[in-house]
Amino acid sequence: MKKISIISVVYNAIDNIENMIKSVIYQQKIYIEFIIIDGKSNDGTVDIIKKYQQYIDYWISEPDKGIYNAMNKGIQKATGDYVYFLGADDYLNNGALDKVVQYLDGKTDIICGKVYLVDKLLNIKKTDGKFLSKQEILNGQMAPHQGMFMKRELALKYKFNEEYRIASDYELFLHAILDGAKVQFIDLIIANYSIQGLSSTNTKKLKEEYISILKKYGLDKSVKYFIKKNQEKKWKMLIKNILRTLKLERYVKCLLGWQKF
Repeated sequence: MKKISIISVVYNAIDNIENMIKSVIYQQKIYIEFIIIDGKSNDGTVDIIKKYQQYIDYWISEPDKGIYNAMNKGIQKATGDYVYFLGADDYLNNGALDKVVQYLDGKTDIICGKVYLVDKLLNIKKTDGKFLSKQEILNGQMAPHQGMFMKRELALKYKFNEEYRIASDYELFLHAILDGAKVQFIDLIIANYSIQGLSSTNTKKLKEEYISILKKYGLDKSVKYFIKKNQEKKWKMLIKNILRTLKLERYVKCLLGWQKF
């Protein structure tokens, strides 16, 4: 049976970390290695970690140079066959890993599952994750990171580029795809992902970094496509917000046949 190294990078996460830790320890422990990299929290987060340290294989609390620096530290400490990253604001679905292990055959480099997107009250807003063709990935589409399991040897080979603040997970994924990594998409909900995270709220910075990454790998056509799709998305959101403000959204949906009046 393949072992999964669950790596959680946290900083001042006292409001959420206990929920995340419990979601891990409620999984079957026999194939899990649990690692927490804390960035020298000063809000009581470390006290919560100590409370559950008997269930944690390795943890450390020290200053870091950012989230991707901390994630690289976790990769270095991992000993599992596959690595998986779970944020302090996120949590695993009950029994999710029991179902995932059947796909970790050692032949597949990356397994991509689905996640629920949840708000700060833990209300599920929608599901994220689907099958992506190679071209869609080259065009800037990313499988949800909280649903992704990557061979540790690949994660060690590429690591996270610490020059990026938000999109380094996409670069690592893209780099692996360009090098011919074998990817499998599975129809399983792995975790609940908080939409309050940095990459969810700082969309302008995220787009800038995606474009920078695509240019870095010489994907000029993908850059044009990515910019075009984001402009279309921006206009759709603008129109939607205007209709919502004018309380006309429901009537337009009815006219288009999207819902009953």
